[in-house]
Amino acid sequence: MIKMISYEYCFTNQPSKECPIDACWIIERNTGICLFESDHKNVKSEEISVDLLCGFIFAISKFTSEVFVDTIRHLEMGKRNLIFEFSESLIFILAVKKKQISKEKLEAMVKKLSKTFVAKYKDRLKHWNGEVKQFEEFSKHLNDVW
Repeated sequence: MIKMISYEYCFTNQPSKECPIDACWIIERNTGICLFESDHKNVKSEEISVDLLCGFIFAISKFTSEVFVDTIRHLEMGKRNLIFEFSESLIFILAVKKKQISKEKLEAMVKKLSKTFVAKYKDRLKHWNGEVKQFEEFSKHLNDVW
C-alpha cells in the first residue's frame, strides 16, 4: 500500500518536511505548451519562465523519443530528480528532492497525477484550443492526487 500525501502538506506556502513534491508540470506533448504548473517551493529560478522550462523538458522528451526510440522516465540533477509520465497527448513531471521518497512511490504519484488530470479534463483536451487558463483550477484537485 502506497501512502499518499495530502495537498495541505505539499501545496501550502509553508514548507513541509513531509511532502517530497517540490513542483509539478503538465505539458502538451505535441507543442511543449505548459497546461499546468505548481511550483510551490520555487524550484525554478525566477528569471526562468515556465515556457522556457517546459520547452527544455519538451526538447529532451522529443530527443529521447526520436534518437533512442524511448521515453525519458527520470532526470537526475544535483539536488533534485524529475520524474516523468506520458499519456497520449501529455507529459507529467514531478520535481522532488533526492532520497526523500522511494522511486516506486514517486512513480505511483505521477501516474495518479496523470490519471486524475486526464479524467477531469478529457473532453477539454479533445477540443483544446490553446487556452491554458482553463486548467488553473486543477490546483484545487491536487489533494485527490497526493
